[in-house]
Amino acid sequence: MANAFTARFRIVENTKRDNDKAPDRKMPIDFTVDEARKASEYLLSMAAKAEQEGTTVRVYRGKDSFDEVPGFTTWGSLWGDAGSWSPMQLDNADLPF
Repeated sequence: MANAFTARFRIVENTKRDNDKAPDRKMPIDFTVDEARKASEYLLSMAAKAEQEGTTVRVYRGKDSFDEVPGFTTWGSLWGDAGSWSPMQLDNADLPF
């Protein structure tokens, strides 16, 4: 099965931390225009699928405090400080659009 889209990313040190709550590292993600369109279609399809199937994710309010809300998880791959976000294509036969 082919990838739905591919976006390369890097993990970089945050050299401009202005306070203790600023992140140690950042993750810039590079999208071509074509891959951005594919990603947006993928995300909309996954949102519809999550609503249809009732899948949830945790949204944390604190260390041990969270809500289960409708959503889905995707995975990326990391090699050292660089990687890609390229999930497999969906079978859209069961989606409402």
